[in-house]
Amino acid sequence: MNSNTPQSGSSILTGICALLLAFSLSTSPRAAAASEVPAANSTNDALFTKCTEIIKYGERINLAKPTKADAIVTLGMLGDERAIPLLIEYYDHEDNNNMRHQLVKALSWIGGSKVVPTLEKALRDKYPFTRKQAAVGLKEITGKDYEFDTTGLPDLAKMRAAIESARDGATKAP
Repeated sequence: MNSNTPQSGSSILTGICALLLAFSLSTSPRAAAASEVPAANSTNDALFTKCTEIIKYGERINLAKPTKADAIVTLGMLGDERAIPLLIEYYDHEDNNNMRHQLVKALSWIGGSKVVPTLEKALRDKYPFTRKQAAVGLKEITGKDYEFDTTGLPDLAKMRAAIESARDGATKAP
């Protein structure tokens, strides 16, 4: 099978989702692999349900269990439009910069006209990386370039120059 086919990518995503679901339900991946693999739709539904529970009742930081950020990214990867209202509501009430950035990223991945107003709102977010992500997402969805305040974003040209200077200095050192 050609690894570039959409079916292959879908199979990989389904497999990853099944492993995440197995972990989040406290089932070992080995036990999940040994049992019958559920259909993609039922796996996605179960993962969707688990992720919405984590977003509503989970923790931001936890080394042993999936976190809210993990659930947000997973919902974005699933691309399920049912997640849009929850992600938008969470964005509207979230005060953590990184979480808003993750929410905008997930909404961008899901795409569609329903997320455009929230992404346009995110162009004015206080966190520069959220503004940048909103512009990138809107470009993907609408095909249009969006203006946003770049204050606070690193100057990539200066960063590249500093890296090259450091690398050149390291190669010249005795």
